[in-house]
Amino acid sequence: MSRIVMIVDNGVRGDSRVIKTAQSVGLAGHEAIVIGRVLDNSLPTEFTLRGGARVQLVPTSLTLLRSLKRTPRRSILHPLAYPTFEVRTVRASRLDARKAMHSELWSRRAIDRGVSTPRLALSKARLTVNRVWFRVRDSQFKKLTRMRSGDHGRIHGLVARAKIALNPAYGWRSLDPLLTDYELEYGPVIDALEPDLIHAHDFRMSGVGVRAAERALAAGRSCAVVYDAHEFMPGVRAKSDVWRRANRAHEHTYIIRADRVVTVSAQLADLLQTTHSLALAPNVVLNAPEAESVIAVEGQGIRAVLELAADVPLVVYHGSPAKQRGLETVVRALADLPGYHAVFVLPQAAESALYLNDAIDEVGVRDRVHFLPYVPHDQVVDFLRSADVGVIPIEHDVNHEIALITKFFDYALAGLPIVVSDVKAMSEAVEDNHIGTVFPAGDAPAAARALRDAYDNRARYAEGYTAELLQGWTWEQQAETLLATYREAAPWLT
Repeated sequence: MSRIVMIVDNGVRGDSRVIKTAQSVGLAGHEAIVIGRVLDNSLPTEFTLRGGARVQLVPTSLTLLRSLKRTPRRSILHPLAYPTFEVRTVRASRLDARKAMHSELWSRRAIDRGVSTPRLALSKARLTVNRVWFRVRDSQFKKLTRMRSGDHGRIHGLVARAKIALNPAYGWRSLDPLLTDYELEYGPVIDALEPDLIHAHDFRMSGVGVRAAERALAAGRSCAVVYDAHEFMPGVRAKSDVWRRANRAHEHTYIIRADRVVTVSAQLADLLQTTHSLALAPNVVLNAPEAESVIAVEGQGIRAVLELAADVPLVVYHGSPAKQRGLETVVRALADLPGYHAVFVLPQAAESALYLNDAIDEVGVRDRVHFLPYVPHDQVVDFLRSADVGVIPIEHDVNHEIALITKFFDYALAGLPIVVSDVKAMSEAVEDNHIGTVFPAGDAPAAARALRDAYDNRARYAEGYTAELLQGWTWEQQAETLLATYREAAPWLT
């Protein structure tokens, strides 16, 4: 039995792609082990998935990253900055003590307890000087910390560019300490497991996986690495240009050293091959749902939970509540859709989309907008079936243009017509297969027309869901491609 170790920089729970991959590997007869991070100390750090796959979560202290924020290197531009976070905290406490002493003197003076005017004035002057001095030094400390953390700063940006230019393969090391933190904390765990193949999920894990595989080879053990690119790294919304440059350089260093690459769409596969001059095009493994393991939720479907009659038009959005996902467009579209209801199935339900409240009240649709929390990934498809239309109002963005997101396939397997904004990959899939309608991203009136069309023509769009199409959009079909990729990367797997 071959041992396949998967690594990911999250807590595994809720990452359906990682979970489905591990389960498929286990069901295929391999020993599957997933290594992730401890994000919640109240939850078990080890558990088992279907198929016997084991999950092991490692504690991550992120020492280097935290050190950078607590003890930034000194700069000639910020000579007065506190040297460490601890010193800054002590100075803040001393200032609070000075405030308390002045308050005591003021109180004693107010009740005529013999505090002279000169003494009170001197105390106030000292407090003012201390307050101003602290603010100056604290401001410089915060600016220096932000700059060193890569949030902004022209000089730091120029230095980062120079480091990458002079050392393209390893210049990223000092620019994003998190990448090295992961190596220090994941590396020993991987080595101890002695894997036959490492599946590195997403760009932060690419270096950890490749280095572990190369250490195994150097020790005389056969080990391959498959890099799974979940998104186009240069298109990721970054906190700074420095962060983006560091992570782009890091990914490029290791993607070309991986034995095989898989990714989530044909468009992204083309981008990766072109960007990194890959000899082989990445294999495409879609983020499709597991059709054979969908759990029936009779009586607990989305319409039953909302207590809506069968003839009430119901539009569903299932996914991230981030503003760039275009949820406000759906809310505003309801102004032109009397009688239609919209339900947003989100993590933490309404709490994660509070920014929609203004639009909901402005349009006057509070009674027709609903929020529900996520259900387990193997219940999603059946949970959605009783809705009438699935909507993906996502805004234009590099990764949005090339993505076929998981919820797209959830809607398809639930038999819902799909209304999607005119992002490239998903709009083409909808139009080519005649399974829904497309509207310009951000255009609420156009979205309303598209939603009405999808609702009125549900039966016609349902005909587009042929058995062959749906079979190709299941995880079971995608798992075959994944396992074939493993065999390409590591012919010795048993």
